[in-house]
Amino acid sequence: SVHSFDLWGTLVKQPVLGPRVLEAYQELMEGVEDSEVINQNIANYQGILDGDAEAMKHKKLFVDTVEDPLWPAYLRGDISVNFEGALYEDALTVMDDIAQEGEGLIVLTTGESPWVKQALRIQSPLVGETLQKVYSGDKSKAETYETTENSLQENKATMVSHTEDQMKGLIGILESPMRSQVNLIYVERTDKDTRQEVIAQGIDQHVRDLRQATYLRR
Repeated sequence: SVHSFDLWGTLVKQPVLGPRVLEAYQELMEGVEDSEVINQNIANYQGILDGDAEAMKHKKLFVDTVEDPLWPAYLRGDISVNFEGALYEDALTVMDDIAQEGEGLIVLTTGESPWVKQALRIQSPLVGETLQKVYSGDKSKAETYETTENSLQENKATMVSHTEDQMKGLIGILESPMRSQVNLIYVERTDKDTRQEVIAQGIDQHVRDLRQATYLRR
């Protein structure tokens, strides 16, 4: 069994890391890109962080525009990003529990995020070592989940859970034929959706702390 975790809002504290990402992006692109373009890209990304409805229509584009140049630069050591205090303790705890049980971990997020494994190794060596891959795609589309599941099945694994802090991030999986194969766990970080609303949409579990969720198949 392989447990899939959303990144922003589930594992990563968006209000903490988001501004640091934008600060690093601005530093990286200074003198490389026109200042008006940089400012617009920052505004677009900030719209995603704020959950702006218009910005969310272009989420993957706006995220990729900032993160595609940033994370390779981070991994090369050309720019630094501060991850201190940027990860949720409850997520790290349950991921560690899953790893200790010998089950698998992946991350499924909107943008390419190759930094995740390295950052996790620093916080929890076992989790960092267990994390198999970081998948990315538009999570409003069923094909993103299906592509991830097909990849896992090639390695004789099955995705058994997915966590997300807002309903819009679960649209794709709810519309996918593989919905019945996945245990959907909604972790409430923003108070945007009530438990009744979430469960009514067909989500299996609604929790405020991932340590309350039932992950492991014993």
